[in-house]
Amino acid sequence: MAINTELSPVVLEVIEGSVRSAELEIEAAVERTARSPMIRDQHDYRVALFDARGRKLTGRSYSAVCEPIFERWSAEEIVPGDVFFWNDPYNSTGGIGHVPDLCTTVPVFHEERLVAFAQVFGHHDDVGGMVPGSLPVHATSIFQEGLMVPPIKLYDAGTRNEAAFDIVCRNSRLPDHLRGDVDAEI
Repeated sequence: MAINTELSPVVLEVIEGSVRSAELEIEAAVERTARSPMIRDQHDYRVALFDARGRKLTGRSYSAVCEPIFERWSAEEIVPGDVFFWNDPYNSTGGIGHVPDLCTTVPVFHEERLVAFAQVFGHHDDVGGMVPGSLPVHATSIFQEGLMVPPIKLYDAGTRNEAAFDIVCRNSRLPDHLRGDVDAEI
């Protein structure tokens, strides 16, 4: 007996609406909890959802990707409570355009099985560098833009990497904004 694996248009619409609803809930949480005007008021961030293999399900950002995670960690090494973080344009498989764009990605589990990823990609007020705002128009090197963070686990199994978090925030002229915005993204 053959099993019909095609989904009806109604079922597909329900699935699409559910995924979009999850994306809107993440956006609402970011806007309620962010501290900087760049994220909270200007809405200079994007949300994306991915399946367990990192394939994009939703999201308006062309640059949202999960490849930097899978280049460093296998799916078996990803556990509940992990949070991945990066902003290095050279170690982001094209997902980061400049240093003030920070990306946080949280794996989603159902009954201890990795089922998806939720990602927030935001432009932050300041990540160091030679000028406030981290966008020097006269820079001759990317190092003048600010601190570059390769893909790291900012949280490992629910435990925050305090040293990494302190380094990132210490390099900003607005550490309270940055700390609050990264927490909002997560």
